[in-house]
Amino acid sequence: MIAVEAEPDIERGERLRVLRAVEALLRMQRLVMDHFPDEDMETVTVLLTVAAGSMSVVHRNEAAHDQMMAGPLPREWFRPISGRAVAASCGLPRETVRRRLEHLEKLGEIERVDGGYQLCPDILSRRQNLPFARALVREFETVHRMIERCDLP
Repeated sequence: MIAVEAEPDIERGERLRVLRAVEALLRMQRLVMDHFPDEDMETVTVLLTVAAGSMSVVHRNEAAHDQMMAGPLPREWFRPISGRAVAASCGLPRETVRRRLEHLEKLGEIERVDGGYQLCPDILSRRQNLPFARALVREFETVHRMIERCDLP
């Protein structure tokens, strides 16, 4: 039998937490493929990056947060995100991002505005967006519970 040296930097339960996180990431990737079978992962990544950028006001503004809890954000609260910022955020080449942004604009998922791109107002009612969003939230809730169980004594 081969002796295995101790790994002092790895905390108790950390391997299991990593396994749970990897499994969750793979399930999320499958959610993307199932809900957007005609799109590639880069296109969905660009869409989600525009979504996060468009609605980032929610993190800085309590009124926007409260509004979003009750219903959709008013158009004037959306913030544009530039193609350059999308590329930097998701780590894709700018030319790839430009092509994906044009494609998403043609699909009606996003729109070009002064300063960049933002989500279209009724984004959740389009295509598979609402079922995908609900499945994604369920997955995050599940993985949170699974990782918490790894911390039990």
